[in-house]
Amino acid sequence: SYAQTSNSTIITMSFSVGSSANVDMALDDMIKARRKSTTTTGTKKNNPAARATGKNKASRAANLAARRGLATNKKANAMEVEKQVQRQAGRAGAAGQGGRKN
Repeated sequence: SYAQTSNSTIITMSFSVGSSANVDMALDDMIKARRKSTTTTGTKKNNPAARATGKNKASRAANLAARRGLATNKKANAMEVEKQVQRQAGRAGAAGQGGRKN
């Protein structure tokens, strides 16, 4: 709305802070609702380079263990592969050296 004075025009505006949609909701309910809306479902996909490098390292480690007599199978199992993939994905941004820490 406008208010007219003798020398200048004064503009007055109304505003509201926040929304009144969830006023009747308890704080705990608001926190639960927000957590439900921000959670993501599914697993995080690793980049192809981390997966390839992790798979290669796991298979080399399994082959070496078999040659040393520590394992009977030359192939890496899925758990070893996934463990190495996670290690490679964690190293991806280390020190700006293409994933190498040392």
